[in-house]
Amino acid sequence: MPTEDALVAVTLCSRLGRGAQTRALDARTWTDVVRALQAADRASPGALIGQQASALQESFGLSASLSERVELLLRGLGSASMEVERLSTIGIWTLTRGDAAYPTLWKQRLGPAAPPVVFGAGDRARLRGNLVALLGGRGGSASHRAFARTLGESCARDGWSVVTAGRRGVEEESTAACLAAGGGAVEFPADSVERAVARKTNREAIVDGRLTVLSASLPEERGGEDRVRLVHTLARYACALDGEPAALEGSGGPVPVRPGEGDVRLDPAAPVEELFAAGERPPEQGEFEF
Repeated sequence: MPTEDALVAVTLCSRLGRGAQTRALDARTWTDVVRALQAADRASPGALIGQQASALQESFGLSASLSERVELLLRGLGSASMEVERLSTIGIWTLTRGDAAYPTLWKQRLGPAAPPVVFGAGDRARLRGNLVALLGGRGGSASHRAFARTLGESCARDGWSVVTAGRRGVEEESTAACLAAGGGAVEFPADSVERAVARKTNREAIVDGRLTVLSASLPEERGGEDRVRLVHTLARYACALDGEPAALEGSGGPVPVRPGEGDVRLDPAAPVEELFAAGERPPEQGEFEF
């Protein structure tokens, strides 16, 4: 069961257990709340429970409008807690910035814009492991598909995991090749986490810890447009195919390797780290506790 602090984050920063009209706190507003808590004797999010708006203003220095919003949203704490418990029965977990398994690279690269809450299934430890992002649009040339398969196999051989946005084509090819070779993968599904978990082709890999599915959207909702940025910033190295680099500008992730549009080849014997030796790493922005 998630901690009290985690349940507060889920309640304030997602619409879990509530209607579509609920406006949750975005990542930067949540960061403002956390900083206010930490300035007040380093209080944790659990300290917000049961507080009226006036007390939130007085104790933590929140604005009047934000205090009222926090008080209103926390009335849904019970509903959110029950939904977290229901999701756990079908193998779906919640992960917040305050959890030990939360990706360090997101905190470092995205700073206050790091998603406060994500939902997923599978081995959470894989999110902090050695990951290579492969990003490419649907379809892809025969040479790009061959490149994607070889990359997946190389990652499996060297103990790395492939992370993708779950799109058909080169991303699907690379994930399948990595799993078939005994490796692991992380996928941000395009449809939803709930559908990804229910998909027969995924079940065994999720249960045995080889596949982790993840989304910043609610478990029943389609993956958001920001999932490409989340994939890119989660990985230590990145490769972009089929015109994808334009979408990665300013994302905060590693500089992607961009194979040419012609006959793309990858040396199957080359170590993964050698393949991406030219990839730069962005400066760290610092970590946020919750």
